[in-house]
Amino acid sequence: MNIKQIPWKRLAGYGGLLLALWAAFSLLLGGSAALIPRAAIEPNMRACAEYYAGQPGFENLGGDKSAVIHNYADAVSLNLIWSVDESRPFRSAFEAPYYDPGDEQTSGVELAETVLHGAAPDSTYGRYWHGSTVLLRALLTVTDIQGVRVVNGAALGLLTLLVFALLARRRLWALLAAGVFAALYCKCWVVPLCVEYMACFVLMLAFGCLILALEGRVQRWTGCFLAVGALTCYFDFLTCEILTLFVPVLLLLGMRYAGRENCRAGALRATAGWGAAWGAGYALSWAAKWMLTALFTGQSVVDIALKAGVSRAVGDTHVAGVGLQAVDALLVNVGRVWPMNGSMQAGYIAVCAAAVCFGLFAVWYLFRGRPRPGGLAPVLLAVGAMPFARWMALSNHSALHPFMTYRDLIITLLALALFYGETLSLPGKKKRAGGRKRKKSWS
Repeated sequence: MNIKQIPWKRLAGYGGLLLALWAAFSLLLGGSAALIPRAAIEPNMRACAEYYAGQPGFENLGGDKSAVIHNYADAVSLNLIWSVDESRPFRSAFEAPYYDPGDEQTSGVELAETVLHGAAPDSTYGRYWHGSTVLLRALLTVTDIQGVRVVNGAALGLLTLLVFALLARRRLWALLAAGVFAALYCKCWVVPLCVEYMACFVLMLAFGCLILALEGRVQRWTGCFLAVGALTCYFDFLTCEILTLFVPVLLLLGMRYAGRENCRAGALRATAGWGAAWGAGYALSWAAKWMLTALFTGQSVVDIALKAGVSRAVGDTHVAGVGLQAVDALLVNVGRVWPMNGSMQAGYIAVCAAAVCFGLFAVWYLFRGRPRPGGLAPVLLAVGAMPFARWMALSNHSALHPFMTYRDLIITLLALALFYGETLSLPGKKKRAGGRKRKKSWS
């Protein structure tokens, strides 16, 4: 491609979109602190502080290690909200001060010390946008954390039902069945109980609704992926961020390319383009936060952010006792799902994983149909492998936080559903008169 072929106007439009989003992010972050005074949230903040003071940092529901409420992260978010300096709201919102003596397991106690006993902020968390605090601060004017959870549940439930209804309308039966299974298998009912978990699921479902409603009328989704990448960076606290990319990608692949021949190259180009747009929005929004923090506060967080990034990628954990960090990350994330339920026994996890893989292969081998030339199947397998790539790339983070990162397996389950729709020839499929095959409506 020579320089004349580069779509400069389109790139300028994407740049303008990002600038507009960053401006909106900044206004919301500082504006919420300026327009919602501490007095307006104090009664509900006190109720929150009293509640979290009696909760563990990581709460296993019924002893289930795949159903964990991350109270620590939510207590930190509330600490950030309370610690904003109202005399300089924008500077303080970007600096993100909070009280943190250093004990991750007692964040609820630290919140209580801050809200109930007046402990002064002694740390900053400026490398994140903390966009979720904008919505949380607004909700705290009318309710406490229990009410927030009710709102979360209602929002997530409505979005989920809407996605399922649109999948049925589009006759994407394989994705609908896999979506229901994934929601149950990954215990998505836990998500509304933790503010930290909500952002990625809301963005994934909202973007999915948009795609299911408008695909066919909208031909170019690049700008939307760019915006969703930026929004993920703004709202998410590094939980299961790739859901907002690959679940929408699978929806588009299923509608545009499933069942077609000689579509592989086009599907690969489209997937790469959507991924690049999302990645640009996500990465550049990180960089924008660091630069804006330096602008508003005069303090650089670049070194802190880069050191944290390196630590999340290659920091030492050995939580599974294997010795190889990337393998540790894979084992503890796979080990969160049934029937392992958090087992740290590498042999047991390996046997269970091998049994599942053998079962999937056996089904495919027994019922495989004639492959479509240039079909979509290899692309779907590549997308389905992205959670494993993410866990290995951010091995430290994935090994320490499998209770939230394991939900990236939703991508794998949806990709497998489409893959089987592409490759299986199920019993009962007969040819119509005239030799024409019955149209596949299940994939």
